[in-house]
Amino acid sequence: MTKMFRLTLALFMIALMAAPALAYRFDGIETQITTDSADQFDPSISGAITVYSDLRNPDADIYYYDLEAGVEQQITSGGGDQLLNDVSGQHVVYTNYGEGNADIILYDIDSASSVQLTDDTAAQRNPAISGDYVVFEDNRNGDSDVYLINLVTGEESRLTDSPAQQIKPVISGQIVVWEDYRNDNADIFMLDLATGIESAVATDLASDREPDVDGDWIVFTSNRSSPGDVFAYRISDGTTHMITDDPEYQRNPAVSGDFVAYEDWGSGDSDIWIHSLVLHVSEQVTIDPAQQYLHDLSGNRLVFTDNRNENLDIYLFEFVFDDPPPTGEGCQNSAAIPVFGPKTYLRSRGKPVTFLDAFTQPGLTGQAYICLENGLEDGSARVTSALVALNGGQVFGPCDFSREVDELEMPVTLDSGNLMAVQLRGAPDSQMTLRVVIVPNPDDDFIISCATTNPGQGSWPAGGMFLLLLVAPMVLRRRKAH
Repeated sequence: MTKMFRLTLALFMIALMAAPALAYRFDGIETQITTDSADQFDPSISGAITVYSDLRNPDADIYYYDLEAGVEQQITSGGGDQLLNDVSGQHVVYTNYGEGNADIILYDIDSASSVQLTDDTAAQRNPAISGDYVVFEDNRNGDSDVYLINLVTGEESRLTDSPAQQIKPVISGQIVVWEDYRNDNADIFMLDLATGIESAVATDLASDREPDVDGDWIVFTSNRSSPGDVFAYRISDGTTHMITDDPEYQRNPAVSGDFVAYEDWGSGDSDIWIHSLVLHVSEQVTIDPAQQYLHDLSGNRLVFTDNRNENLDIYLFEFVFDDPPPTGEGCQNSAAIPVFGPKTYLRSRGKPVTFLDAFTQPGLTGQAYICLENGLEDGSARVTSALVALNGGQVFGPCDFSREVDELEMPVTLDSGNLMAVQLRGAPDSQMTLRVVIVPNPDDDFIISCATTNPGQGSWPAGGMFLLLLVAPMVLRRRKAH
């Protein structure tokens, strides 16, 4: 992220804080994922795995990048182009054009093995995957229909039989959505696999296109009031909500949990914006004068195609978009009773080390405060990036830290047994001190038992276990959740 972008965000947040009813927090970190001089484009993302098409070889191949491990892996090699991919968990699907027609291939990351899902002589293309279901376009009937394959049973099903075109299928759980031309223009339809009921989502006389779905939300582009606006349809109550209302062109929405990402062409080039369905506000993510487009969204991770380097690269934007961190007097309250710490964490040289600290008290449940002091008393050695999680939920993230932040406070809920996870990033020798306190109700009796675990005995560098804790925080479980 550029210094100018950070300054803009900082000034914007000051203005927001002046209006408490509208105050919210938006910040993020941009990272370039691919650096090869050839083109990498059209990314999909699920959790820590992003998949994309790559032209560094004689034809188009599929690669994936593990954001947690920092490892890139080639999936396909040779034999024509492989394009139009999607990913769900450890499963990647893509279109293979290497056999003279288009077929759908499934790749399993854990076993590094591939299975051809379709073998009809017609073309099957543009797959989407959610769990054990894969949907795709199929033209074996003379027009494009939507088909589904159950990966558990291997059963293939035709989902649409209209003589018109049904294209661009997407799926989330039991809900399949597609672009449909049975009414002589582009509409959005959906099918509930659990009930077998097909229903219209958008049948406006205008063109409704480019659907995506996650959970209770379907998003799409429509030109009913401008060259292109983004709309959201809530499945549970059948209501449609206008996300953008701009005379310029907004298109290609992606939805994950409470967030919608879309392209905006209002500045003369394409930029990516994110909209919060909870806060009902949108924020601009990219400001580079180059083009940013062909994006996907998973939790608080956005991946997109970018041509700022005179070729196409994949970039990642990890963000926080929620209410501002609450402040209060829990940590400064003279009646506060410590139940953990204070403990100082030091950023060592080399790769970031993560630590786990267990603490418990008999009857230790309910409201508490995590108190963080950043750096030394003279303002030096402050942490500029870190992750702090309690019982698998993020408390503080990278966006909460900077050299200007001296302390943080966050109300939390304790269990009878608690696990604190800490990972320091940024400059070596930076440090922070954590403690957890309870402010008892003066009308209640409160007794601390001697059975408290020594936090130091529960602290160790962690690998695999912390990943389990870290994945959930990175999708912002506080506000949340492809």
